[in-house]
Amino acid sequence: MTSSTKQRDPEDIRVRLSFDVDQITQSLVYEFYSITKKKPMRIKKYGRVAGSYNFVENDKLYIEIEAYNTTPKTPVRNLNLNCTFVFTGMPNSAGSDQALSPFDKDIASFTFADGEWDNRGSLPIETDDGTAVHIRKLNFKPVTVKNGLWAVSGFLSASYKRGNNTATISRVFSFDPETSAGDGGPGN
Repeated sequence: MTSSTKQRDPEDIRVRLSFDVDQITQSLVYEFYSITKKKPMRIKKYGRVAGSYNFVENDKLYIEIEAYNTTPKTPVRNLNLNCTFVFTGMPNSAGSDQALSPFDKDIASFTFADGEWDNRGSLPIETDDGTAVHIRKLNFKPVTVKNGLWAVSGFLSASYKRGNNTATISRVFSFDPETSAGDGGPGN
């Protein structure tokens, strides 16, 4: 039996990844946000792709990284960010070929070096509570497949200096949501 559920129209979607330079954990806070609808995307609660962030073909993704500094009296200097996304296709029940990622049927990983980011946010923006935020943005790719299911492993390496200290601090943060396109499969 096939589903007669109408798929939504393609949207512009921002994937926001954030961390605090003082945090001691390795987890990135992440949010999938529909720029088109001006509201957060929700994880699917039911159906074949329950538990995933669901895309449709031609959704356009944008990546935004926020580096918070909750002690702005000790400024962050020389912030360098590198981000990698690795997609692992999950087998579907029909056993048909699965695209390696929602963005390219033949490529499973994408890496973005510091020089590729829009560095308008390289100077900190101060928020109402005195927290300084460094923002980096990147236009990513459109979703090119109709159906599929992927686990995402995302890694962000950050290196920076604090205050007058000359030592470089290096950190690695991660996140791991599941994503899907269309009804999750079978086929591309």
